[in-house]
Amino acid sequence: MTLAEFDAYVKAYAEKPANGFKGMAFGQGTYKPMLEIINYLKDHGFTYYVVSGSDRYIVRALATAVGFDPNHVIGTDYGLCSSKQGDADPLDYTMDKDEKIIRTDEFILKDEKNNKVLQICKEIGKVPVLSFGNSSGDAAMHNYCLSNNQYRTAVFMLVADDDARDHASLAEAAKREAKWREANYYIISMKNDFKTIYGPNVQKVDFVFPK
Repeated sequence: MTLAEFDAYVKAYAEKPANGFKGMAFGQGTYKPMLEIINYLKDHGFTYYVVSGSDRYIVRALATAVGFDPNHVIGTDYGLCSSKQGDADPLDYTMDKDEKIIRTDEFILKDEKNNKVLQICKEIGKVPVLSFGNSSGDAAMHNYCLSNNQYRTAVFMLVADDDARDHASLAEAAKREAKWREANYYIISMKNDFKTIYGPNVQKVDFVFPK
């Protein structure tokens, strides 16, 4: 599948109704306050990056629709090659101008935990001053941000503790919050700090799975 074909597939799938929610498509399942933060940072001269454990090219396909730059996405990586390259080593092959770039099934790197730090080093080349996350896979990135001794820094962890508007495990949320408070991360409560999660017209419903 070419990158263009994969991009089109993701965008088409994103238009389907989101399982577990009423009034929302899969591609709209982005936290509205997160988008507000990105817009605030852009308006105040910050350069931002979305550093995700999800597939880089899936996140890129969804990026424009929710208002952030696809070029500012770092994520889990799979291999690429040109359409006529076959098994040739890239250093021994020169693609023609009519070739396309193909997404392969070669798994390269899962962008979680310390890999997030290494990817930031390789792709950005600077230590962040702000870091936002919502899972244990973000802790290394937070600690890397806090290691910046040139500028003031701050890191934030979102606790998914709203079981009315989202599908949350309150026991797991409480355990994570205690751990992250001990690490001195700023805590954001989805229940107490988010006026909306996905938008006012989105309603949580039961998941439906094929039998």
